[in-house]
Amino acid sequence: RIQAPGENIPLPDNLFDCIVTTNTKDHVKNYTEFMTEIKRLLKPGGTLLFSVHTLIPQLAAFKPLIKKIDTNHPFHFTRNEVRQIISDNGFELEKSSFQIMSDENPIPPDVSLLTKLKYVVGFRIMECFYGMATLNN
Repeated sequence: RIQAPGENIPLPDNLFDCIVTTNTKDHVKNYTEFMTEIKRLLKPGGTLLFSVHTLIPQLAAFKPLIKKIDTNHPFHFTRNEVRQIISDNGFELEKSSFQIMSDENPIPPDVSLLTKLKYVVGFRIMECFYGMATLNN
């Protein structure tokens, strides 16, 4: 078992044909270093399967306010920002899709009313971006 930050994984270069990350890019301390680490670990032509929570496009202008409210996410990306991050890091986005968070996650029944309200609001302003990208040689 290996426990390490996503920006510094103690494994050799070019080890994996495929890497899967779920809800990670928006939680690491430095997503650029995280993407560099993914590239280092993937074999040339390898595949990255990922999901990341993104803001719905209509709320992109409110990112500074959302960042103050949603402190669990160091980053609040939009769809286009995720696409750009993938491209800027030497990947070609082969497939992608989006799903509004409220369609994906039920609200836990055993939480306080305030927490339920946060879920209702949060699930309406966030979506999940699913992608498959290939590392360019």
